[in-house]
Amino acid sequence: MKLLIPVIVAVSLAATSQAKAPPNRAAPPTWSRDVLDAFFDDVRDHLVGERPAPASSTNTQLEVTPATDGEQSAGGFAWSKRLSAETLSQEIKRVANSLRTPLSNPSRFKSGGFQECRQGFAQLAVLFGILAEHDKKPRWQTEAAGLRTAFAKTAANCKVANDQSYRDATLRKQDLDGLLRGEKPMVEAEELQHWSELADRELVMRWMEASFEKVGPMLANEKAFSRESDKLHHETQLLSALGEIIQREDYDYWDDDSFLEYARALQTSASEVSEAAGSGDYQRARTAAGRIGQSCSQCHEDYRG
Repeated sequence: MKLLIPVIVAVSLAATSQAKAPPNRAAPPTWSRDVLDAFFDDVRDHLVGERPAPASSTNTQLEVTPATDGEQSAGGFAWSKRLSAETLSQEIKRVANSLRTPLSNPSRFKSGGFQECRQGFAQLAVLFGILAEHDKKPRWQTEAAGLRTAFAKTAANCKVANDQSYRDATLRKQDLDGLLRGEKPMVEAEELQHWSELADRELVMRWMEASFEKVGPMLANEKAFSRESDKLHHETQLLSALGEIIQREDYDYWDDDSFLEYARALQTSASEVSEAAGSGDYQRARTAAGRIGQSCSQCHEDYRG
Protein backbone atom coordinates (compact mmCIF):
# COMPACT_ATOMS: atom_id res chain seq x y z
CA MET A 1 0.00 0.00 0.00
CA LYS A 2 1.53 3.27 -1.04
CA LEU A 3 1.97 6.02 1.49
CA LEU A 4 0.03 9.08 0.46
CA ILE A 5 0.68 12.64 1.51
CA PRO A 6 -2.86 13.79 2.30
CA VAL A 7 -3.66 17.12 3.80
CA ILE A 8 -5.38 18.15 6.95
CA VAL A 9 -8.55 19.85 5.73
CA ALA A 10 -11.09 22.13 7.37
CA VAL A 11 -13.82 19.93 8.71
CA SER A 12 -17.18 19.86 10.49
CA LEU A 13 -18.95 17.08 12.39
CA ALA A 14 -21.98 15.40 10.82
CA ALA A 15 -25.35 16.49 12.25
CA THR A 16 -26.45 14.38 15.20
CA SER A 17 -29.81 13.73 13.56
CA GLN A 18 -28.00 11.78 10.86
CA ALA A 19 -25.67 9.90 13.22
CA LYS A 20 -26.77 6.53 11.87
CA ALA A 21 -26.21 7.48 8.24
CA PRO A 22 -22.83 6.70 6.65
CA PRO A 23 -20.63 9.81 6.98
CA ASN A 24 -19.71 11.75 3.87
CA ARG A 25 -16.01 11.81 3.16
CA ALA A 26 -14.09 14.35 1.15
CA ALA A 27 -12.32 12.77 -1.79
CA PRO A 28 -8.60 12.32 -1.13
CA PRO A 29 -6.35 14.66 -3.13
CA THR A 30 -4.34 13.53 -6.13
CA TRP A 31 -0.59 14.00 -5.74
CA SER A 32 2.06 14.28 -8.42
CA ARG A 33 4.67 11.56 -8.92
CA ASP A 34 7.40 13.92 -7.64
CA VAL A 35 5.66 14.09 -4.29
CA LEU A 36 4.77 10.39 -4.08
CA ASP A 37 8.33 9.36 -4.93
CA ALA A 38 9.52 10.90 -1.69
CA PHE A 39 8.04 7.94 0.19
CA PHE A 40 8.55 4.18 0.08
CA ASP A 41 5.99 1.99 -1.64
CA ASP A 42 6.22 -0.34 1.36
CA VAL A 43 8.41 0.83 4.23
CA ARG A 44 8.61 -2.73 5.56
CA ASP A 45 10.88 -3.63 2.65
CA HIS A 46 13.48 -1.21 4.02
CA LEU A 47 13.42 -2.15 7.70
CA VAL A 48 16.60 -3.58 9.17
CA GLY A 49 16.72 -6.15 11.97
CA GLU A 50 14.06 -8.13 13.73
CA ARG A 51 10.63 -6.62 13.64
CA PRO A 52 8.87 -6.01 16.97
CA ALA A 53 5.87 -8.06 17.97
CA PRO A 54 2.55 -6.37 17.24
CA ALA A 55 0.91 -4.49 20.09
CA SER A 56 -2.07 -6.06 21.78
CA SER A 57 -4.33 -3.15 20.84
CA THR A 58 -5.55 -2.82 17.27
CA ASN A 59 -5.92 0.93 17.50
CA THR A 60 -3.22 3.02 15.86
CA GLN A 61 -1.64 5.34 18.39
CA LEU A 62 0.00 8.49 17.15
CA GLU A 63 3.19 9.60 18.84
CA VAL A 64 2.38 12.85 20.58
CA THR A 65 4.60 15.18 22.54
CA PRO A 66 2.40 17.38 24.74
CA ALA A 67 3.39 20.91 25.59
CA THR A 68 5.93 20.93 28.40
CA ASP A 69 7.11 23.51 30.89
CA GLY A 70 9.99 24.13 28.50
CA GLU A 71 7.51 25.41 25.92
CA GLN A 72 6.17 28.05 28.29
CA SER A 73 8.03 31.31 28.73
CA ALA A 74 7.50 33.91 31.41
CA GLY A 75 5.23 35.84 29.05
CA GLY A 76 3.34 32.88 27.60
CA PHE A 77 4.04 30.22 24.98
CA ALA A 78 7.70 29.73 24.03
CA TRP A 79 7.32 30.15 20.27
CA SER A 80 11.05 29.64 19.73
CA LYS A 81 10.50 25.93 20.44
CA ARG A 82 8.42 25.80 17.25
CA LEU A 83 9.60 28.64 15.03
CA SER A 84 12.95 30.39 15.26
CA ALA A 85 13.19 34.16 14.93
CA GLU A 86 15.21 33.67 11.74
CA THR A 87 12.61 31.41 10.11
CA LEU A 88 9.87 33.82 11.16
CA SER A 89 11.68 36.74 9.52
CA GLN A 90 12.29 34.72 6.34
CA GLU A 91 8.63 33.75 6.06
CA ILE A 92 7.51 37.35 6.49
CA LYS A 93 9.81 38.38 3.64
CA ARG A 94 8.56 35.50 1.48
CA VAL A 95 4.94 36.57 1.92
CA ALA A 96 5.87 40.20 1.26
CA ASN A 97 7.43 39.20 -2.07
CA SER A 98 4.37 37.12 -2.99
CA LEU A 99 2.17 40.24 -2.84
CA ARG A 100 4.03 42.13 -5.55
CA THR A 101 2.31 40.57 -8.56
CA PRO A 102 -1.32 40.62 -7.33
CA LEU A 103 -0.89 44.28 -6.34
CA SER A 104 0.95 45.31 -9.51
CA ASN A 105 -2.13 47.14 -10.86
CA PRO A 106 -5.89 47.39 -10.19
CA SER A 107 -6.76 45.13 -13.12
CA ARG A 108 -4.54 42.32 -11.86
CA PHE A 109 -5.97 42.69 -8.37
CA LYS A 110 -9.59 42.56 -9.53
CA SER A 111 -9.05 39.61 -11.89
CA GLY A 112 -7.98 37.25 -9.10
CA GLY A 113 -5.18 38.98 -7.28
CA PHE A 114 -7.53 39.96 -4.45
CA GLN A 115 -7.75 36.28 -3.47
CA GLU A 116 -3.97 35.99 -3.32
CA CYS A 117 -3.89 39.16 -1.24
CA ARG A 118 -6.48 37.81 1.16
CA GLN A 119 -4.33 34.74 1.76
CA GLY A 120 -1.11 36.74 1.96
CA PHE A 121 -2.35 39.36 4.41
CA ALA A 122 -3.95 36.68 6.58
CA GLN A 123 -0.59 34.92 6.68
CA LEU A 124 1.09 38.17 7.68
CA ALA A 125 -1.48 38.68 10.44
CA VAL A 126 -0.63 35.26 11.87
CA LEU A 127 3.13 35.75 11.50
CA PHE A 128 3.02 39.12 13.23
CA GLY A 129 0.79 37.58 15.89
CA ILE A 130 3.55 35.07 16.59
CA LEU A 131 6.15 37.83 16.37
CA ALA A 132 4.33 39.90 19.00
CA GLU A 133 4.49 36.97 21.45
CA HIS A 134 7.85 35.46 20.47
CA ASP A 135 10.02 34.79 23.51
CA LYS A 136 13.30 35.66 21.74
CA LYS A 137 12.30 39.30 21.19
CA PRO A 138 13.01 39.31 17.44
CA ARG A 139 13.24 42.27 15.11
CA TRP A 140 10.00 44.23 14.51
CA GLN A 141 8.41 43.00 17.74
CA THR A 142 7.61 46.56 18.86
CA GLU A 143 5.43 47.11 15.77
CA ALA A 144 4.00 43.58 15.62
CA ALA A 145 0.90 44.00 17.79
CA GLY A 146 -0.40 46.87 15.67
CA LEU A 147 0.48 45.30 12.34
CA ARG A 148 -1.13 41.93 13.11
CA THR A 149 -4.53 43.63 13.45
CA ALA A 150 -3.96 45.90 10.46
CA PHE A 151 -3.04 42.96 8.23
CA ALA A 152 -6.06 40.98 9.45
CA LYS A 153 -8.39 43.86 8.55
CA THR A 154 -6.82 44.15 5.10
CA ALA A 155 -7.23 40.40 4.56
CA ALA A 156 -10.92 40.71 5.43
CA ASN A 157 -11.31 43.64 3.02
CA CYS A 158 -9.75 41.54 0.25
CA LYS A 159 -12.73 39.18 0.26
CA VAL A 160 -14.06 41.50 -2.45
CA ALA A 161 -12.30 43.13 -5.39
CA ASN A 162 -12.95 46.85 -5.66
CA ASP A 163 -11.07 50.13 -5.66
CA GLN A 164 -11.31 50.49 -1.89
CA SER A 165 -9.88 47.05 -1.09
CA TYR A 166 -7.10 47.56 -3.66
CA ARG A 167 -6.21 50.92 -2.14
CA ASP A 168 -6.16 49.48 1.38
CA ALA A 169 -4.01 46.51 0.32
CA THR A 170 -1.58 48.79 -1.51
CA LEU A 171 -1.18 51.10 1.49
CA ARG A 172 -0.69 48.16 3.83
CA LYS A 173 1.93 46.68 1.50
CA GLN A 174 3.73 50.03 1.61
CA ASP A 175 3.73 49.84 5.42
CA LEU A 176 5.27 46.38 5.21
CA ASP A 177 7.90 47.43 2.70
CA GLY A 178 8.78 50.38 4.91
CA LEU A 179 9.15 48.09 7.92
CA LEU A 180 11.52 45.84 5.99
CA ARG A 181 13.59 48.92 5.11
CA GLY A 182 13.86 49.91 8.76
CA GLU A 183 10.99 52.39 8.99
CA LYS A 184 8.37 52.33 11.75
CA PRO A 185 4.77 52.27 10.45
CA MET A 186 2.28 54.34 12.45
CA VAL A 187 -0.20 51.66 13.52
CA GLU A 188 -1.99 51.46 16.84
CA ALA A 189 -1.61 48.24 18.83
CA GLU A 190 -4.80 46.37 19.68
CA GLU A 191 -5.25 43.55 22.17
CA LEU A 192 -5.76 40.12 20.60
CA GLN A 193 -8.70 38.17 22.01
CA HIS A 194 -8.63 35.11 19.76
CA TRP A 195 -6.30 33.94 17.00
CA SER A 196 -9.33 33.36 14.80
CA GLU A 197 -9.53 37.16 14.53
CA LEU A 198 -6.32 37.08 12.50
CA ALA A 199 -7.08 34.35 9.97
CA ASP A 200 -9.89 31.95 9.19
CA ARG A 201 -9.12 28.34 9.98
CA GLU A 202 -9.57 27.46 6.32
CA LEU A 203 -6.80 29.88 5.34
CA VAL A 204 -4.44 28.46 7.95
CA MET A 205 -5.12 24.92 6.73
CA ARG A 206 -4.45 25.87 3.11
CA TRP A 207 -1.18 27.41 4.25
CA MET A 208 -0.25 24.15 5.97
CA GLU A 209 -1.17 22.23 2.83
CA ALA A 210 1.05 24.42 0.66
CA SER A 211 3.93 24.07 3.10
CA PHE A 212 3.67 20.28 3.31
CA GLU A 213 3.48 19.93 -0.47
CA LYS A 214 7.02 21.32 -0.60
CA VAL A 215 8.38 18.69 1.77
CA GLY A 216 8.03 15.62 -0.48
CA PRO A 217 10.34 16.77 -3.31
CA MET A 218 12.95 17.82 -0.75
CA LEU A 219 13.05 14.22 0.47
CA ALA A 220 13.00 12.59 -2.97
CA ASN A 221 16.58 11.38 -2.49
CA GLU A 222 19.65 12.13 -0.39
CA LYS A 223 20.99 14.60 -2.93
CA ALA A 224 17.78 16.64 -2.84
CA PHE A 225 17.74 16.41 0.95
CA SER A 226 21.29 17.74 1.20
CA ARG A 227 20.60 20.53 -1.29
CA GLU A 228 17.29 21.61 0.24
CA SER A 229 18.00 21.02 3.94
CA ASP A 230 17.66 24.70 4.84
CA LYS A 231 14.30 24.96 3.05
CA LEU A 232 13.15 21.72 4.65
CA HIS A 233 14.08 23.09 8.06
CA HIS A 234 12.08 26.23 7.26
CA GLU A 235 8.91 24.49 6.05
CA THR A 236 8.75 21.98 8.89
CA GLN A 237 9.31 24.66 11.52
CA LEU A 238 6.46 26.58 9.92
CA LEU A 239 4.25 23.48 9.95
CA SER A 240 4.93 22.96 13.63
CA ALA A 241 4.02 26.57 14.42
CA LEU A 242 0.82 26.45 12.36
CA GLY A 243 -0.06 23.21 14.10
CA GLU A 244 0.02 25.24 17.30
CA ILE A 245 -2.23 27.95 15.86
CA ILE A 246 -5.09 25.59 14.95
CA GLN A 247 -5.22 24.37 18.55
CA ARG A 248 -5.95 27.84 19.89
CA GLU A 249 -9.27 28.66 21.52
CA ASP A 250 -12.14 29.75 19.26
CA TYR A 251 -10.99 27.73 16.24
CA ASP A 252 -13.15 24.74 15.29
CA TYR A 253 -12.27 21.63 17.33
CA TRP A 254 -9.87 23.45 19.66
CA ASP A 255 -11.48 21.47 22.51
CA ASP A 256 -11.83 18.18 20.58
CA ASP A 257 -9.33 15.72 22.09
CA SER A 258 -9.04 13.61 18.93
CA PHE A 259 -8.36 16.60 16.71
CA LEU A 260 -5.80 17.94 19.18
CA GLU A 261 -4.06 14.57 19.16
CA TYR A 262 -3.67 14.73 15.38
CA ALA A 263 -2.41 18.31 15.51
CA ARG A 264 0.12 17.54 18.23
CA ALA A 265 1.31 14.41 16.46
CA LEU A 266 1.90 16.53 13.35
CA GLN A 267 3.88 19.01 15.43
CA THR A 268 6.03 16.28 16.94
CA SER A 269 6.85 14.80 13.54
CA ALA A 270 7.42 18.17 11.88
CA SER A 271 9.86 19.14 14.63
CA GLU A 272 11.68 15.85 14.14
CA VAL A 273 12.03 16.46 10.40
CA SER A 274 13.39 19.92 11.17
CA GLU A 275 15.94 18.48 13.59
CA ALA A 276 16.93 15.79 11.09
CA ALA A 277 17.42 18.43 8.41
CA GLY A 278 19.76 20.28 10.74
CA SER A 279 21.79 17.17 11.57
CA GLY A 280 21.79 15.74 8.03
CA ASP A 281 19.92 12.56 8.98
CA TYR A 282 18.08 11.69 5.77
CA GLN A 283 16.41 8.46 6.90
CA ARG A 284 15.13 10.03 10.10
CA ALA A 285 13.69 12.92 8.11
CA ARG A 286 11.88 10.57 5.70
CA THR A 287 10.45 8.48 8.50
CA ALA A 288 9.20 11.51 10.43
CA ALA A 289 7.71 13.01 7.25
CA GLY A 290 5.81 9.77 6.77
CA ARG A 291 4.31 10.22 10.21
CA ILE A 292 3.17 13.72 9.24
CA GLY A 293 1.33 12.09 6.36
CA GLN A 294 -0.17 9.54 8.74
CA SER A 295 -1.48 12.27 11.03
CA CYS A 296 -2.99 14.10 8.05
CA SER A 297 -4.53 10.94 6.64
CA GLN A 298 -6.18 9.85 9.87
CA CYS A 299 -7.49 13.36 10.52
CA HIS A 300 -8.85 13.46 6.97
CA GLU A 301 -10.68 10.18 7.55
CA ASP A 302 -12.24 11.30 10.82
CA TYR A 303 -13.31 14.78 9.78
CA ARG A 304 -14.83 16.00 6.57
CA GLY A 305 -14.91 19.38 4.84
